[in-house]
Amino acid sequence: MESLKILIVEDEFIIASNLKLMLEDLGYAPYTPAGSKKEAMEALRKWEIDLAILDINLSGKHEGIEIANYIKDNVHIPFIFLTSNADKETINEAKHTLPKAYLIKPFTEEDIYSAIEMAMASLLHERESEVGKLAILKDSIFIKLGSKYFKVDIPDILYFEADGKMMNVYTAQNQKFSIRTSLEALLDRLKAYNFIRIHRSYCINAKYLEIINGEFVTVKDQQIPIGRNYRDDLLANIKTMN
Repeated sequence: MESLKILIVEDEFIIASNLKLMLEDLGYAPYTPAGSKKEAMEALRKWEIDLAILDINLSGKHEGIEIANYIKDNVHIPFIFLTSNADKETINEAKHTLPKAYLIKPFTEEDIYSAIEMAMASLLHERESEVGKLAILKDSIFIKLGSKYFKVDIPDILYFEADGKMMNVYTAQNQKFSIRTSLEALLDRLKAYNFIRIHRSYCINAKYLEIINGEFVTVKDQQIPIGRNYRDDLLANIKTMN
């Protein structure tokens, strides 16, 4: 499970450095700030980024808005605007890019935290509305623990276990956490990934399947029961993967 990876685009060194420290204190994972449009575009093409914080004015121009338009059309991650200008013209220009939040300098750590968490909540709600109960972004699912969102890469998931109205998620890093969804909805959303249902309460990541032994499978040293009605489908799936 990872913290949100955040790109900072800010050309004032002191502000960028302070913002990076704030994000680290809050438990996020900020990259080294980009100080220009060119650096920002290179970062967006090269790095894995979950959210961007963009200064609207770079080198005296509204280049942050140009970066936002690129993100909206190509990268599809949430972004937050930072600016010292709250004039009507700037806001009208910025709002057409559909930012998740708009922060006026000077800002506090509380302002940054609220903006990021509201941005992620809004984005995940939109994705859930589009596809059902589980929001999948860039081969990851986002889990809310306490008041913060964390990212779990789907390839790192060993198996899912239905537990009433909740779904327990077990990862290759020996982590366990819960999400509110059904196994049926989960499998529908994971068609593009290598998950196989082996029991009314379990589906496994075939990547980690080690042993099939009659009534059980072994997934990274963990024994999981095979339901009688799912055994033939499991064997058929294994033959297909071969």
